[in-house]
Amino acid sequence: WDGLPQERFKLCALAGIRHIVSTYQKDTDVMIRILIACLILQTSIISLAYADIRALYTIRDIEVKTQADSVLEAQQEAFDEVRIDAAETLLRKITLPQDRQDLNHQGFSASEAAGLAAAVEIQEETRGGNNYAATLSVVINPTAMRAYLEAQSIPYMDRQAPKSLLVPTARRAEFSDWYASWEEADPGLLTPYVKTETAYTANTNWLDLQSEVGLTGSQRALFVDLQDTFEGWRVEAFIRVAGHTIPIGQTTPQPTLADAHDATIEMLSLHWKKQSIVRSEARTFGQLTVLYTSLPEWTYLRSAFVQSPLISDFQIKSIAAEGAFIEFAYAGDQNRLRADFLQRGLSLNEEAIGWVVRSASSGG
Repeated sequence: WDGLPQERFKLCALAGIRHIVSTYQKDTDVMIRILIACLILQTSIISLAYADIRALYTIRDIEVKTQADSVLEAQQEAFDEVRIDAAETLLRKITLPQDRQDLNHQGFSASEAAGLAAAVEIQEETRGGNNYAATLSVVINPTAMRAYLEAQSIPYMDRQAPKSLLVPTARRAEFSDWYASWEEADPGLLTPYVKTETAYTANTNWLDLQSEVGLTGSQRALFVDLQDTFEGWRVEAFIRVAGHTIPIGQTTPQPTLADAHDATIEMLSLHWKKQSIVRSEARTFGQLTVLYTSLPEWTYLRSAFVQSPLISDFQIKSIAAEGAFIEFAYAGDQNRLRADFLQRGLSLNEEAIGWVVRSASSGG
């Protein structure tokens, strides 16, 4: 599956397992082999989660030039510089500006940054005389960074938002340039996306988007609508799922499309952190029924619970062909929990049997 998008790989794998099991369920020997294969596949899928964390904690394309008494000393100075740069970049990436300001963070020392860095990887380098020039990547140790932030009482968010089908739209002839400015998403973004291959408008409804959202392994459609103002380019962003449009916000006017693109990425990241950072250790106990129509849909719903930053102590108490009863703890109130579910394409409603969660696209 090398090179295949992770979510599409998972969906293909689950569909393949379901087909094979239904085809060979009467052959015990074949079934044993299938179960072994499934265990191997499960291990592979778990490894993808670790790959996501590594991507989030890897800071790439840091350019550095140093000079010292020897090329080895120059290289060591360069490594010290990029470790500090990477630690500061990651801190800004997973925390909010106000929290950093309240802490009055003065920057990492070389020794602190060295303790946080797991590895320095060379992308390109040039050595000459006593000079060293390179483009480097730094992998930060998640355990070390989390321990540092928790010791400093800095709230943070290092879980990625649900993957989105990105839909760039514009109301004038600049659409093609705006669409082209959105390249393949950096795997380390807090708000991962897959860009649509179809030209939509800001008024496109969910039914027209649903098929492509599913094929790309996304959970919602994320619109970034370019608007021309007297002051410059402004972008309005909003999420569309079944039956709902969720506003995110607007950027300030920007002088160029490149600036509008960068401002949009920053706005999306800030929105995700504000919605997801948990500031209290208080938790509320909850129980609900999850209804689904197929094994892949149950897998999707379960992963939405597990990946939510608001949910902990997730337990499946009973499960059947069309539903499961679960217990969990969650941060915040029910409105915040419902909003988090909605961003993932889930509906949470109170019914005769209690709280019920469904995939919004299947009739929630």
